[in-house]
Amino acid sequence: MDVISDESMDEFLVNYGDVFANGLHPNNTKSLDLFGINYYSLTDLEIIINKIEDNRPKDYETILEWLHMVQRNYKGFYILGV
Repeated sequence: MDVISDESMDEFLVNYGDVFANGLHPNNTKSLDLFGINYYSLTDLEIIINKIEDNRPKDYETILEWLHMVQRNYKGFYILGV
């Protein structure tokens, strides 16, 4: 799964919904908002990486590689909703 589209949204949620469930929103609430802004800090990133390594959801190698790059080079990342 290279791109998450409306056709693959359900599959993404089944495989990664729990992994990305604690995104921070502008109003300081936490969840995975598929239609909004989700921010993940380095602390969140460590938890996400551990969940992915433990559970190995579908196509996890690609996203895990990207998350490790983020961990080395940035202070966090965003998932922007559709």
